[in-house]
Amino acid sequence: AEAGVSHLAYISIVGIDRAQSYPYYRIKLETERVVEAGPIPYTILRATQFYDLVLMVLRFLDRLPVLAIPRGFLGQPIDAGEVAGRLVELARSGPAGRVPDIGGPEMSTMAGAARDYLRVKGSRKRIFEVPMPGKTANAFREGALVCPDQAYGKIRWEDFLHSVTPTDPAEEQEVVER
Repeated sequence: AEAGVSHLAYISIVGIDRAQSYPYYRIKLETERVVEAGPIPYTILRATQFYDLVLMVLRFLDRLPVLAIPRGFLGQPIDAGEVAGRLVELARSGPAGRVPDIGGPEMSTMAGAARDYLRVKGSRKRIFEVPMPGKTANAFREGALVCPDQAYGKIRWEDFLHSVTPTDPAEEQEVVER
């Protein structure tokens, strides 16, 4: 406020108020509260998980002989560039408070996303769905992190995968290093 900032645009996460047992979500939710209570007019946009995060998790899990995926986790990932575009629109249009959430154009389970990942990659690796206990896992299964009525963007998960998955083995090292 002392610097003369007239509009704070803050990006947050869909469902963090329903999955507060996860420490990062608690911090994001508290940050929203700080922004709302502060003197600077603001816009808060909550978006679902970015495709890049889902891919990072799948690549990490792909190091094992089978892909162990949490059972029943619902997701609606979205392209980070499309979220950035929406946030720019909001920043340019002036403070609007908490605006409607946005999620990707498709909903799926984590296992479904993993199947697409393996198919696009050309892998025959098996998926093993693992039951996960706890409040946060329950929230994920119950759809806390999705907003199917607020689908946004045109880039689908499979389109994203094709854009980052090498078509020949020589390209694979370059993609992994990104």
